[in-house]
Amino acid sequence: MRLILPSQKQPLKPQGPQLFVDWRHISEGELTWMRNGKKASQWGGGEPPTPVADAPYGIRLEAVKAEVIGPMLPQVQPWELGYLMYVNTILVEDGKYRMWYTVVPDDFRYKKMDFDHDVGWVLCYAESDDGFNWTKPNLGLTDFEDHPTNWVYGRHLSPNAFASGAVFKDPSAPPEERYKLIYRGEERHDDMAAFIERQHARFGDDMDPKSAGGKPGKPGTCAVTAGAVSADGIHWKPLEEPVMMYCSDQMNVAMYMMWLPNSWHSRKSGARPCRPRTGQRWRHSVRTT
Repeated sequence: MRLILPSQKQPLKPQGPQLFVDWRHISEGELTWMRNGKKASQWGGGEPPTPVADAPYGIRLEAVKAEVIGPMLPQVQPWELGYLMYVNTILVEDGKYRMWYTVVPDDFRYKKMDFDHDVGWVLCYAESDDGFNWTKPNLGLTDFEDHPTNWVYGRHLSPNAFASGAVFKDPSAPPEERYKLIYRGEERHDDMAAFIERQHARFGDDMDPKSAGGKPGKPGTCAVTAGAVSADGIHWKPLEEPVMMYCSDQMNVAMYMMWLPNSWHSRKSGARPCRPRTGQRWRHSVRTT
């Protein structure tokens, strides 16, 4: 039996760095029967074929002892001292780490507000050169109790509130819509029946009953999966209509699918995935499967 040496192998070309925590990205190898330099069957007449093994060689996975390095994103701003703060999305662009994260300020507890714990969430922005040390720039879009903030969406920056969002970059979209945001929005309408009828014309029967049925205890409202677009990930333009009539809860995730050009995919744990749609269809009907 002959063994193909590492120097004789074609190098792999993974898309980006890989984290090896198991053997998933290690080739399992194969055994090929060769005769006169060509693949051959091990059966039949003629000169016996030679087995050639192409197998992993000299590979060992070694666990590295964990090191405590956090917190990397401490809750220090006044609006971050509520009861919820978590990271939505991190993108690496031109050597810089860009983060969008969610907070729920605690002001609804001591102020009479239009934004309660259900819809008073905000999307914040931070950036880093190394992924460990983060800055939270004052963006000048809105203030919180006379403090400049790093808010980019939610509350007064959104027409239909904000919760459970995710940002992704769509290279197939026009520049002014390169960044996309998917989130749980709250629609409020005096004539909710007319709004539901309009969505039924778009989606047919493919509407979540929890969404179309309205929010319990809040007449004239319903929860939807909404969207927004942006040229820079900071200044957002909300879509006029829902992306889906689906009442999602926590941690929506959306991404651009590189292996399926001009399409995107959305999934929430326990929810149904969206069918791929082109960037041009982002504003239109997106059916669930």
